[in-house]
Amino acid sequence: MSEAEHGRPVPDDEQDTVMISTKNLAAIAQAMGLLLAFAAGITAWNGVGNDIERIDREITNRTDARTKWVADHENLHKERLAEVRNRDGAVDARLANLDSQIRKFDELSFRVGAAEQSAKATAEAIKNLEAVVSDQSANIRVMREILERQEERRRAEVKPR
Repeated sequence: MSEAEHGRPVPDDEQDTVMISTKNLAAIAQAMGLLLAFAAGITAWNGVGNDIERIDREITNRTDARTKWVADHENLHKERLAEVRNRDGAVDARLANLDSQIRKFDELSFRVGAAEQSAKATAEAIKNLEAVVSDQSANIRVMREILERQEERRRAEVKPR
């Protein structure tokens, strides 16, 4: 069956040219689509490249900021360590001073203890001396009485003559 039998118009030579043009137009559309896809790929590739450059700049900036922060933080620790060492030195000096003063107190307490023992020994010696003096005083009285009696006897013996 021919196309005329189906009710379709029979193409003329001009219609064949239009059909060919339609085929060419489809090929052109496909080529344009391919070119557009390629252009979109290049645009996307440029966008990705720009994003990578931006991310690299951010990483560099953050790395620089981190490096600066680390340096500042290390300086802070060094300064703080110097302050702590200065304070430790001052505390050590104060403790040494207090230690020498405590030694003086210990020496004073030893001296006071020695003085107390000496005072006790002196008081005991004085008591012993008082006892000896009292005993000697009693002995002297007894001796005086004896001497007085002897003298009285002599006088009594000397008078009768």
